[in-house]
Amino acid sequence: MYVCAGERQAAYATRDGVEQVESGDRYTGGSMRFAPIAVTGVVAAMDLRTNQRLWSQRWSSRCYSGLVATAGDLLFAGRNDGRFTAMDSRDGTKLWEFMTDAGVNAPPTIFEHEGEQYVTVFSAGNLLEGSSRGDSMWTFKLLEEGEETSIPLEQITPPQPNTEGLALFRQTCVFCHGLRGEGGHNGMPLEGLAAFSTDQVASIISKGQNSMPAFADTFTASQIRSIAEHVRTLNRGIPNRNSR
Repeated sequence: MYVCAGERQAAYATRDGVEQVESGDRYTGGSMRFAPIAVTGVVAAMDLRTNQRLWSQRWSSRCYSGLVATAGDLLFAGRNDGRFTAMDSRDGTKLWEFMTDAGVNAPPTIFEHEGEQYVTVFSAGNLLEGSSRGDSMWTFKLLEEGEETSIPLEQITPPQPNTEGLALFRQTCVFCHGLRGEGGHNGMPLEGLAAFSTDQVASIISKGQNSMPAFADTFTASQIRSIAEHVRTLNRGIPNRNSR
């Protein structure tokens, strides 16, 4: 069995005159205080047949993630700072690590698709742990021999004013997003979209996202790109709060 835990020191006290409870019942007549020292994390492997600890690690912050082990001796764990880590389940040696954009406090999931094994994890943070918040899903698999280990990044060009996009936006989009992209009704504010590529914004317009409907049957691909280029010019100085 693999254990993910936090370790901290605390003091417990009771009060005079509190009626004692039966063993196993809830007791609410005491108080608790935590010592003003940092909480550390513990990851350990236990042999439940002998109740012996096979190996353990102490982390600088609490382990607040579910663990998952594979038949191939891999152990996956999330970290509060956003790291997603693979270890050798036999001795805890770190084999691989990837930095996500938020605290990884949800348990990873292993699944098979079309004969290949994947691991996926939700990176969103946790209110109780205070880790960075987000809303992203990360999926990984082992590369076959000869596969590329890097993904070419899409080039993001500065947004340019687009007359056709402006006209179509005023015709269709202002009712939800506002004339200046300030948002309203059910439409989110259009902020900081210059940080996204025209292709990415066009894909959202075409396919829809969350409560926004798809417009692939309403506009041509060229018109959708014009709208995407226009909305990228809106509110450029405001960081995007909806990208997660």
